[in-house]
Amino acid sequence: MIHVLVVHERNTRNVVDRISKIYLLLSAMTLQITYFAHGTTIDNQNHISSGRSDSPLSELGIQQSIDLQKQINVHDFDMVFCSDLQRSIDSAKLTFQDKVPIVVDNRLRECDY
Repeated sequence: MIHVLVVHERNTRNVVDRISKIYLLLSAMTLQITYFAHGTTIDNQNHISSGRSDSPLSELGIQQSIDLQKQINVHDFDMVFCSDLQRSIDSAKLTFQDKVPIVVDNRLRECDY
């Protein structure tokens, strides 16, 4: 079984559709997908919807990403996918860097609204 993690933007539409090519490549195998949202950003704390603006992680968001390591077994994951916005990359790296390959893909960006 392949277990991937998608660190996605909170309002991403059709995330599964966006990674369907990967699923097709692995269709002969069992695929388990787990979703985690990026850590809290400075905009989130100020009740601002960032959209595609790249608000950095707040101190809380950094701690949330570090704490996630204690809540899951990072070695259960074979691969991590995240959007190309820095908040998602930082969240993924804080939890998984040097443990699981991280794939950055702009198709996982927050919806543009």
